[in-house]
Amino acid sequence: MNEISEIKEYAKRNSIPIVMDKGGEFICDTIVNRGCKKILEIGSAIGYSAINFANLSPDIYVRTIEIDIDRYSRAVDNIKNCGLQDRIKITNEDALDAKIDEKFDLIFIDAAKAQYEKFFEKFKYNLSEKGVIITDNLFFHGMVEDPSLTHNYSTIKLIRKIRKFVSFLQLNPEFNTTIYDKGDGVSLSMLNPDFIQPEYKAVTEARNETIAKEIEYGHKIFSIFENETETGVFSFYRKEDFFVINFIEISATERIEITVRNMLMFVRKDAIDSGIHLIKIKLPEEYRFNGIKEAGLTYTEDGTYIHKL
Repeated sequence: MNEISEIKEYAKRNSIPIVMDKGGEFICDTIVNRGCKKILEIGSAIGYSAINFANLSPDIYVRTIEIDIDRYSRAVDNIKNCGLQDRIKITNEDALDAKIDEKFDLIFIDAAKAQYEKFFEKFKYNLSEKGVIITDNLFFHGMVEDPSLTHNYSTIKLIRKIRKFVSFLQLNPEFNTTIYDKGDGVSLSMLNPDFIQPEYKAVTEARNETIAKEIEYGHKIFSIFENETETGVFSFYRKEDFFVINFIEISATERIEITVRNMLMFVRKDAIDSGIHLIKIKLPEEYRFNGIKEAGLTYTEDGTYIHKL
C-alpha cells in the first residue's frame, strides 16, 4: 500500500473528513487543465488533499492551513513521509487570523463550513487575476437540498449557513460561479472581468415624482454608481419577515444583470444583519434578464422575484 492510500485509510478509520474521490478528481483536473502552480488550501486536515495536489507536478507549491493541532501534527508527518516538505508549507492557525500576502492560482476552501463566506471574502484578495476559488461540501450529503434528511438542530443550523453561502455565490457580481455535481458538491468561482466596484448613496432629495412617493412612504432610497456614473435607483423596506425591493430606474441597461446583482448583494447584507431570510424583488419587465435563475432568483405569480437567504 502506498503512502497516499494509507493516509486515506487512516482518515476513514478515524472519521476524519477528506475530499470525496470525485470532488478530488475535479480539483486535480482543474489544477492540471489550468496550469495552476501555486495553491492555497484552507483546511489541511491530515494533508491528504495537499499531498495529492503536490503530487500532480514537481513545480506545484501548496500553502495549507489547519486549526486543529492533532490533525496538523498528523499532516506534518504525512507530508514529511511523502518527501514533500519543501513544496508544502503547513501552519497551525485559524485561517481568519492568517497573514498571507502571496497570490495563488487556485484557492481551495474546505474548512469550517459555517465560515465559508468569511474565508471567501478574506482570501479573494490572494487570488491571481486568472485564478479560481473552489469550495467543497456544498451539498452536505444531500441535506442542503433536502433538510428533512436530518433532525439534528446543530446540523440544521449548519445547513442554513451553507445555503446562505450558496446564495452569496449566486448573487456575487464580482465572481462568475458554477456549482458542479461532483463529490459532495463543489463550486468554481472566477473573477468577473465585467465587474465594477459599486458605490451606494442615499437619495436625500426627490428628483422625480416616483422617488418622492417612495420617500413619502418612508422607504429607503439608494442610488448605485459605477465608475462615478449612476446606473440605477432602487428602494427597499422591511415588511414582516422579508425585504421588498422596488427598482425605480436603471440606466445602464447593458449591465442590467451585474447591476441587479450589485444591488441585491447590498441589500442582502442588511437583510442578514436583520435576521431576514427572504428578499422580494419587484423588477420591471424591461429590466428582466436571462440570468434570473443563475442569480438565485425565483419568479412568482404575483409578478415579483424572490430570493431566499
